[in-house]
Amino acid sequence: MHSSRNINYKSVSKGMIFILGLVLAVMITRAECKEVSAQITENTTWDLKHSPFELIGDVQIWKRSESAEIVELKIVPGVVVNLKGFRIIAGSEQPIKGHSYYPGRIIADHVRFFGKGNVVLAYGEKNDISNCFFDSIHLLLGSATKTISSGKIQNITMNHADIIIYAGKWEIAGGKLLNGTISYKAPAVRGMRSTESQYIQFFMNMISLP
Repeated sequence: MHSSRNINYKSVSKGMIFILGLVLAVMITRAECKEVSAQITENTTWDLKHSPFELIGDVQIWKRSESAEIVELKIVPGVVVNLKGFRIIAGSEQPIKGHSYYPGRIIADHVRFFGKGNVVLAYGEKNDISNCFFDSIHLLLGSATKTISSGKIQNITMNHADIIIYAGKWEIAGGKLLNGTISYKAPAVRGMRSTESQYIQFFMNMISLP
């Protein structure tokens, strides 16, 4: 009897230690999670130390001054970004209080974006989205107000995700479109003499379907 009780106590103790270990691991992971919702007005890097990044509101990348240079958000390889239904917006989507558009850009390499939100490359040159994975995300090139942006979209994978083309000059190289769409919502694109169907086909040819 005594031996049996000792074994049960040991099992309970081991079980409690295991549960406490799991709780501690979750708490540590949550503590290391970086919650973001901000106006990014100077060059910023999202690094692995604070990954995953979780949005608790929209993130706007710009310098609210007409004389300022472009502001850059750099996301390093391996970082995970959970948009949680919010947006990351590079540059202004429309003129600010009667002034010009303010620029911003995103540089991201081997980054995973998920969480049913939008990555908007609204206004700014030399965006670079390379080797990234988009899961349930809208990638907007330009914005609904037809501002002009530019850059490279290279070897991306879109899973249950969409590319929405508003405006801009884009260099597309490779990639995969899994359960997603490419749509065109602007009447004209500066620097490209294409009809809507031709422009969509241009993108479809550069995205290699599995």
